[in-house]
Amino acid sequence: MKQGGRPRREDEKPDSPFGKALKEYLRRTENFTQTELARESGIPEKTLSHMVKGRRTSGTMLRRDLRDIIRVLYQKKVLLTLEDANRLITTIPALGALDRRDPEDAEIIALFDTAGVEGEQASDQNNGDAASQNIHASSDNRDNASLSNATPEPIPTQINPPPVSETTARANRETHQRIADEMATPGQRKAKRSRLFILVGIGLALLMTGAVITYVLYLAHPSAIKPGGGWISPTGKTVKSRIYFAAYAYPTHAGEPAIDHVNFTVYWQGVDPRKWVPACVSHKPIKKDIFACTADLHTLGVPAGEITISFDVYDRQGNHNNSPNGSHTVTYSP
Repeated sequence: MKQGGRPRREDEKPDSPFGKALKEYLRRTENFTQTELARESGIPEKTLSHMVKGRRTSGTMLRRDLRDIIRVLYQKKVLLTLEDANRLITTIPALGALDRRDPEDAEIIALFDTAGVEGEQASDQNNGDAASQNIHASSDNRDNASLSNATPEPIPTQINPPPVSETTARANRETHQRIADEMATPGQRKAKRSRLFILVGIGLALLMTGAVITYVLYLAHPSAIKPGGGWISPTGKTVKSRIYFAAYAYPTHAGEPAIDHVNFTVYWQGVDPRKWVPACVSHKPIKKDIFACTADLHTLGVPAGEITISFDVYDRQGNHNNSPNGSHTVTYSP
């Protein structure tokens, strides 16, 4: 009869070469387990277990998960060289070593390049310290010999190192920032992207709100609509009692109301300049955008002499434009 529960140890699938190599690195860090690695790398624990047992050896996301594992091991200071990283990856037969031509692989390679530079700097510092100690020892011997011979030696002039330039300091800060970004775990990078999306969303919301407010204000306080017009008749300098008025009248912009009528007016000396006398009104165009009518100056009581004529345009919503093309001065000769 088959028993339930955990399978016997001898029935469990053994670790794959990758799993064995990975656990060797995990043992180098105290209290750092496979579960902790799954959490810090952002890889589901079940998926990592399949990789360890050799049940997951291909797939589009496998290489990405391996890069995340290497990044965490690098941060734990248990995987320190590019050779070790490639050795861990290539324990899975279907995968090749890290390739600088791949941008994401190049990020991992850069971690080890930086580590190599820091190691060389530390070695140079140690060599410098040893050389400094030798110099001090040699100096002490010379001082003792000098004291015994009672021959004073000149004190060497101290040479200060040149100050670090602002450009170099800025480059160092940028390098440290880049290294910090590369060492960020997937969870940290995801949180950073989330904050960026939130800021972009807030900016877009403010922009849309400003546009809506502007549109509402425009609807509440639309700009004044003024229809346009231009003179056609009369054209001479002298007019008789019957005068033929004609003018173009039209909406200034597309979509504005159509023209309702045109008032032709006249003014002469002695009339209130604020109230021009209506000569005639044209309610219907005789052609497209042309309004015309005939006025009798004698009937209007206009005296002979110099007079001023003009016209005003009205649209169907009550908007109007007084004298859109200016006034003309003519001589009335009955």
